[in-house]
Amino acid sequence: MSTSTETLTWFKELDSITPTIARERSAGDIAKRLKGQTLRIPDLQHTFSHFPNEISPFYNRLKVVVDAKIDEWIDEKDVRMRKKAKKCNIPLFSATWYPRATFDRLTTISWYTLFLFLWDDIIESYYHPEDEAKVDVMQKQALQYMHHELGLSRPGTDVPLAPTKYCTLFQHCAVELLHNARLDVRKRFFCELQAYMEGCGIEKAYVSSGTLPTFKQYWEHRLGTSSLHTYAALNEYMSGGNIPDCIFGTKQLETVWLELNRHVVILNDLVSFRKEVAEDSYHSLIPVIMAENSCDLDTAVNIQLVHLQTVGNNLDNAANALANMVKNENAPTRVAVENYVNCFRTNITGNYWWSLMCDRYGITKYLQEDGTLIIPL
Repeated sequence: MSTSTETLTWFKELDSITPTIARERSAGDIAKRLKGQTLRIPDLQHTFSHFPNEISPFYNRLKVVVDAKIDEWIDEKDVRMRKKAKKCNIPLFSATWYPRATFDRLTTISWYTLFLFLWDDIIESYYHPEDEAKVDVMQKQALQYMHHELGLSRPGTDVPLAPTKYCTLFQHCAVELLHNARLDVRKRFFCELQAYMEGCGIEKAYVSSGTLPTFKQYWEHRLGTSSLHTYAALNEYMSGGNIPDCIFGTKQLETVWLELNRHVVILNDLVSFRKEVAEDSYHSLIPVIMAENSCDLDTAVNIQLVHLQTVGNNLDNAANALANMVKNENAPTRVAVENYVNCFRTNITGNYWWSLMCDRYGITKYLQEDGTLIIPL
């Protein structure tokens, strides 16, 4: 789903919030300014307190199944990769993002998420200029493989080779989608996988150079590398209904997809920042905003909090408009659309709680009784 027009409009609207004063383009310069500082994030529940806040009743069952598959699919000699996969707590991710999904659909989204986390890890290990050609080939091979596994290749086409052994994990989600998701869902999903791969290539170039993008440049590729549009493309399948074709292509749905992406990116770039700093990685919103505005850490955080509130409200308003769009349709259609738009709301609340509670970011110990986070960098 194209988002370029609305994205540019959003950048213009934010000009008054993020004026360009001076630009430090070196990630190293920002790193020096951040050394020894404390990241303070307030309790954010009030920004989406009217959204559904649930966890799937299948969580415990899902955790047993997913943990067993991680042990089965990831070589026991690959201790680091297996440990990283379990630190992500994919069952919690799935159960909070999609608390109303059936167990079969929860396992499907879990297999996709496992594939994605492992793929990200592999690509990040090649963030060096000399690896550019190799990564490009890997991404093209991965897309060919995924296209085939989703049943989108011409009949009789040979199965393309997966570029890495963990790329083959994609087949476990693809086979379920092939049998239980309609063709349009699979096509949209693949389209967003292409956008994700393209964004990763642009991000890799910035990271390799040690140069920070501008605020606008960052969002132009981050909306792809977040992979959030791939999840948005699967929300019809995850919500269990068939969404009328007239909904797709509307400005309201474009807004819902885009604002989910922004919300998750903003929150992720806040809660993951300690992890990024520890890994000497500064390709995220805090350094970009600090560089763009010559501001301090607290100001950069406050700017993100303003954005977070804005995108949450935009998503909610657009979701309500979509539900209103089908108010005169039959009951099954109304229910399907209501469940569909609520998926985006639970994606937001689920992402918040998963981010706080999983071991991936290691911030649970910094959570205060009042819900704030005080994180030393």
